Amino acid sequence: MWKMVDSYLSKAELGSLAIYTLERYPSFLDINNLPTLQQKITDVVKQNYNLDTCTLVEQWHNNPKYGYYPTEHLDKDEPLWEETGKIRLPLCSAILYVMVDNLVGANLEVSKDNIPIDIDYMPEFKNVDTIVPKEGKIVLLDPGVWHKVTDYVSGRRIALILNFWDKPLYNP
Repeated sequence: MWKMVDSYLSKAELGSLAIYTLERYPSFLDINNLPTLQQKITDVVKQNYNLDTCTLVEQWHNNPKYGYYPTEHLDKDEPLWEETGKIRLPLCSAILYVMVDNLVGANLEVSKDNIPIDIDYMPEFKNVDTIVPKEGKIVLLDPGVWHKVTDYVSGRRIALILNFWDKPLYNP
């Protein structure tokens, strides 16, 4: 379902990624031509998931200080879902906490309930694991895991999210 692991990135590398995430949002990378730091993250992911069929890495960032943090959702091919209502899931997802400083709120909640992936409403999370962000840690999510970020109160949390895909995203 989910797992937290070390990223093995230095403080300087995490700082570099914090800047990078603000400059390139979102972007799509060829799995065979990843920037060095994304390759390091991918190497950690490969220790936990089979990425042999992966061709594309979708990356985006989340900083709840600026007013956006995701409510209940599962990682999916958003254009496909918006255009057709069909759901296609990534091979897995990785959330790297690039920067965490004096954070209050903005925790990750992962549903432990077996919520169908094809529902057309936002589910109410009743049974969750709450993950407190830790700088330099990666949270790995299996495909189809419902999750959300709790209300942000104060402090800083920058996360880099990587979704690993076995074929290109839908492009109408």
